[in-house]
Amino acid sequence: MAYIDKETTLGDLNRMDRDNFAHVMKRDAKTYKFQTAKAARLFMGQCVDKIMRKCGIKIRPGMDGKRISRLMASRKVKVEHRVYDEKEPLYQTGLFIYDNLEIAGFVSSPFKQESEIDLIPAFYIRTTVKGVG
Repeated sequence: MAYIDKETTLGDLNRMDRDNFAHVMKRDAKTYKFQTAKAARLFMGQCVDKIMRKCGIKIRPGMDGKRISRLMASRKVKVEHRVYDEKEPLYQTGLFIYDNLEIAGFVSSPFKQESEIDLIPAFYIRTTVKGVG
């Protein structure tokens, strides 16, 4: 990771973020297909859980939000939901999970593939998580 100091500009941060994301997606990303949006969202949750566990955070049902926030802060884990225009050439809308300022994983929001013929609806999730499904 590049060194960030008080001389780092927003442009520098943007470039580092794009480079890091492009590298992770090129190397690790896989796309999964689902028949329903509900199934795609369930898979998205499983992916997020797996990334969080990899970062040392185990979230149990009923766990208080403040406790989760403290746990994430203590482990230096950050989750960002970013929304991008569909025409964005690199990024995809979804959850970016950072572990100590490095991308630990990405899970897209469910999306539909645009095509000329749309007979059977299908939803897709693109993620860097391995071994889920």
